[in-house]
Amino acid sequence: MKFNSVLKLCLLILGSNLCAQNMVIDSVTKVPIESVHISYNIQNGLITNSDGYFELPKDAKIDSITLSHIAYKSKTIDFRSRDTIYLISNAISLDQVLLKSFTVKDTILKAIERIDINYLDTPHNSSGFFRQSMQQDGKGIEMIEVDFVSYLENRASNYATNIVNAERTKNYSDIKFSTIGGVYAIIEKGDFVKRKKYFLDKNDIDSYEFDYEGTLTNNGEIIYKIAFKPKDVNDLRHLRIGELYLEAESLAILEISYEMDQNKLEKINGMSDPKLRRSRPVFFTKSVRSIIKYQKINNDRWALSSIEVRNAKEGALKRKSFLYSLIGKLIVNKIEIDNVKKVETNFNTDKDFSKAIRRIDNVNNWNDTYKFPLSNDEKRILEEIKKQN
Repeated sequence: MKFNSVLKLCLLILGSNLCAQNMVIDSVTKVPIESVHISYNIQNGLITNSDGYFELPKDAKIDSITLSHIAYKSKTIDFRSRDTIYLISNAISLDQVLLKSFTVKDTILKAIERIDINYLDTPHNSSGFFRQSMQQDGKGIEMIEVDFVSYLENRASNYATNIVNAERTKNYSDIKFSTIGGVYAIIEKGDFVKRKKYFLDKNDIDSYEFDYEGTLTNNGEIIYKIAFKPKDVNDLRHLRIGELYLEAESLAILEISYEMDQNKLEKINGMSDPKLRRSRPVFFTKSVRSIIKYQKINNDRWALSSIEVRNAKEGALKRKSFLYSLIGKLIVNKIEIDNVKKVETNFNTDKDFSKAIRRIDNVNNWNDTYKFPLSNDEKRILEEIKKQN
């Protein structure tokens, strides 16, 4: 392969003028690995984007990094130069053994009871980054990025979320499709462990059934994989189907992935036909998928690490309909438990970001960030927004 071809390949994959970049890929398939947690300097962290790519701050003194992912073996390496990093798959053993001396339901109840023990319950600040991208019928129509600092007094209190810096493009939806809440909604409502909601509500646990699906072994630690779904197929109040990953020794919940029951969503949408003639836009949820991850901080306590939510909604006006795809990604880059500062929420949670955000019409000035580099798909969305502008 000629040098120019190699250079073009690097530009295509990484969107950069340098070939030597930070990539994490599967050691066998050579496929980039998304959502690998990269920790460095004790309580700082990043995650890889959908292209398996990550950047570290250029001014930080970093000797080593630790890479972790629920499906791969953790790895700590010296990090003095940019390179490609390979992770080995963490195979699931479907041995169908009982979870120690517990039944699956008893294990979930025990995990819920241990939430206050396993997760950070002292005042702390979480510094993070949030990106939201929207598409209409597969075409980019809006992007939002937010740097934030949150404050949590204890597990019983709500987050106070302060936007430090934020920017958004113009919204190019045909029927004024917009979202409310933004970073507040995803960090406040998306942390199911903190809220003990839905399948983690011990008062509602009988509405779900749980199945043991096997174990993973990562660096000597055993992790249980447990599937859950609503018992009643006709109960439209319980929609979530997914998987929990529990650390066997502490029963800490490391990861939650779920989606909405498609059949139930169709029944809910069928109660009001989206094709009817209407004078104002209406929106119907078509699908919801989410992944929530937690990281160990210190003293065997865990805290929120990242949340990714993917929603699809159908928007209808008169006899026209559009499909809107919304992706929200939140990562926590740093957790501070020593020099904690109280912050106040500085935006209207009922009116999206309110005055705490500035609009950028010229996306050429859009700033990529090491905290969560733009994926190739997100770069495409920005380019499509630029053409509309």
